[in-house]
Amino acid sequence: MLTTPFLAITSSNDTAIEEALRSVNGRSTSHTLTSARELCLLADDAERALTINGQAPLGAVVVHVSGGRVAAAYKYRRILTRTTIARSATDWVLVEVERVEDSRAVKYRLHPSLPVTAASLP
Repeated sequence: MLTTPFLAITSSNDTAIEEALRSVNGRSTSHTLTSARELCLLADDAERALTINGQAPLGAVVVHVSGGRVAAAYKYRRILTRTTIARSATDWVLVEVERVEDSRAVKYRLHPSLPVTAASLP
C-alpha cells in the first residue's frame, strides 16, 4: 500500500501511521510492525546508521521487514510488515507499507540504499 501523501514519522502523525499499519496488517500482531513508536525507533536506527557529517543524507531509503529470526524448523507462514521510509529535508517519511508472508527467518533488519530522487520527497 502506497501512503499518499507521504507521512512524516513524527508524533503528530501517530494516528495516521497506526491506521496505515492496521489497514495492511489486519489483526496480525505477532510478527508485524504495529505501532507508530516502533516506526519512530526504526527511523532513529536508520538515522544513526546512515549519518554522515551529522545528518542522514537527503533521499536515503530504508526498507525494513518485521518479524526477526525464527528457528530453521519453523514451518508456518508468518505475516510480516515491509515498510519503506525515506529521508526528506526535515524528517523521515513513510513511503510504503506492505503486508508480506514468509516462513523463513528474515535475514536483514535494515536495508539502506542511496539515493532516491529527492525531488519527490516533501
